[in-house]
Amino acid sequence: MAKANPDTQTVSRPKRMNKLAADIIQNGYSGEAGGDDAGIPGAAAKLDGVVRFLKGLMTEIDSAPEPTAPNPYLNMSLHLLSSHMEGRIVSASSLVDTSGVPYATAMRKLAEMEQSGLIEQRPRTKTGKSFSLHPSPAMIARWSQMADRIHRLGQRAFGGSGD
Repeated sequence: MAKANPDTQTVSRPKRMNKLAADIIQNGYSGEAGGDDAGIPGAAAKLDGVVRFLKGLMTEIDSAPEPTAPNPYLNMSLHLLSSHMEGRIVSASSLVDTSGVPYATAMRKLAEMEQSGLIEQRPRTKTGKSFSLHPSPAMIARWSQMADRIHRLGQRAFGGSGD
């Protein structure tokens, strides 16, 4: 009987991916620098709006006079998602830089996110030594669901249109 090779483990992914997540992965969305959501279809615009809101909120929380601990998972996820929707390439070093924690800690958190299937590496060269990081279909699907919930909570708490 042959032994299983631990280096060839497969990452479990959701069996059905929603159309929004598939479209974002396939096409990406190039958001304008001014924050105009004109080129982004409805649900993707909602995800983009929530990501931008949370990034702004985290900036305010992290720069508050009271001591706060940064959340590297959230900071790296928000940077990765917004860069993906804007069509910008993300390297491991740029993602680690946005984490708000020391380098070694950020590298461990990045490895955990990759092992859990939230972040994918794509080769940038033929050798594969250089790679870019991208949100996985699972990450996009989870954040799309959360964006809907946050959007509804914000509307309920602060008022606003029901779109």
